[in-house]
This record gives sequence, structure tokens and C-alpha cells, in this order.
Amino acid sequence: MTYSNLPRILLLTVAVLGLTSVASACEISGYKYQELGDGTKYVDHPLQGWNIYLFKDQLPAGTAPSVSAPGFIAQRVTGADGKYYFDRSLNLGYRTYYVYEESRTGWTQLYPTTGFHTITLTKDARVATEMNFVNQYKQYVKCSGETAWAAQQNPGQTRFVQKGNWATYITYNVGEGTNAVPKAFPLYAGQTKLAGSLYVYDDGSNLYVKYVAGGNNAFKEYHLQVEDEFAGFNDVRTYNKKTGYGSPIPGQFEYAKEYSTKTADSGWITVPISGYGDKDVYIAAHAAMA
Repeated sequence: MTYSNLPRILLLTVAVLGLTSVASACEISGYKYQELGDGTKYVDHPLQGWNIYLFKDQLPAGTAPSVSAPGFIAQRVTGADGKYYFDRSLNLGYRTYYVYEESRTGWTQLYPTTGFHTITLTKDARVATEMNFVNQYKQYVKCSGETAWAAQQNPGQTRFVQKGNWATYITYNVGEGTNAVPKAFPLYAGQTKLAGSLYVYDDGSNLYVKYVAGGNNAFKEYHLQVEDEFAGFNDVRTYNKKTGYGSPIPGQFEYAKEYSTKTADSGWITVPISGYGDKDVYIAAHAAMA
């Protein structure tokens, strides 16, 4: 599921300011949602009672957002509809602000991928709306020494073969994800253990893929194959004259990397897709957990 229509600063053109001051005209708002991962729309699952924080400075790495963190301005709690609102009573001026949400054990932030929103208010952009947060409740399992594959949504979904090897592949539609809001797929180790996520987006010419380990997991290596049709995988699959094409062979995948130290984030892997058009792209994403 994508979140492509989440963050954008709406430009508010004010023809006549009258007696309205600059300070009282600035505001920031958004919603807090839960991604259930069951195919339903995340916007149908607002989360109430979450603390949202506004800061004048970006928090130092490793600093949890709180009222005592440096640069704190205000705190709001999401309502029954998931909404938070830093209103005009705060007299916000023209400058850059940072909005964070509280951290909770077992919850993974899917959006924004940076962990926070950066918002610059100006005379032409005084109101920032849809500064949303999307979270999913996940319990990551330690998967040292195991093999992991990206799945469409649930463990074992879209397998290469129905019996024996449990390797899975995913489909991604060109244009489905963006740099700001990439498409997220789960990485399962040992068939059913949630080990991390695979993020995907494109710009029409290139596909960008990133492995991110969850919890205390890390990667030892990855293998990635991208095709514009499922049959394209045939070159990297086993073959039997009686049963046809079988399990994928990660060691033959086009994109691969082995790490000398444990790595939790692969960074973006660039795959040219010029000429694929607006259609499904098939991705086989394998990883060896450290």
C-alpha cells in the first residue's frame, strides 16, 4: 500500500490580510493512521491518543521526542479521528519546523520514512496540512543465520513453487511509490518470521530498492533480481524437463552485495527500468541474515 498522497504543504494565497497578523495565520496539522497490512485502507484506521511534538530544531540522532527535548515548542494528542493540530494560538512565524511522533514498543513507522516531517512556513505557504504519520504494529523476530525473502504481504504469498522451496517474489506497479513515500513490502525469514522491510519506488527511468532490517536484525548479504515479466526469472531458476522451472537461484541474481560487517540498511539500489512502461515489475529480493 502506498502513501503517495500523504505529505504536502498547501500554499495558501491570502489576497487581503486585513487585520490578520502573520503569526496568527500559520498552522500545521495532520493525522495519525495505522496500517493493518490486511489490504484495507490505512485512512480507515485512525489512531487516537498519540503524542505529536513540534520543534524548532531537528532533534540530535538518538534523541527521543519529548517536552524536555531541545527546541521543543508544543505537544498535541491525536483525537478520535487521528488528527493533531498546531493552531494559530502558537503564533508560529516564518521558519522551518520539525514534527515528530512519540515512539512505542512494537510499532514501526512506515511514514514518513525520515522519521519526522520538515516544514518550512513562508508568507506564501502559511498552512501545512496532511503532515501524516502511518505506523504498523510489528513484532520483529531475531533471525540470525536465516534466509529471508520479500513477500507481497503475507508469509508465503506469491511463491515461485507451491511445494518445497518457499522463496517468494513481489510485484510493483511503475509509479506506485515515490522517493518521499516508497512502497513497503515485508521481509520474512524462515518462512514466517518478520525480519525487516523492502522499500521500492521509481522515477520512470530507474527503480530504487532498499533493504531495511527490523528490530535487532542485520544483513550479511543480499541478492536482487528485477524483471518486466515473470518469465524473465527463468534465467535464474532451476529447470527440470518434467516439472519445468523451479526454485530461484539467488547466487545468479544480477544485483548482489556481501557485507564485511553487520548491516541494517542497504541504502538505495538503482535498477534501470527504462522501457518497462506503466505496468507491473517483478522483484525477487533475497537476503542472508547476519
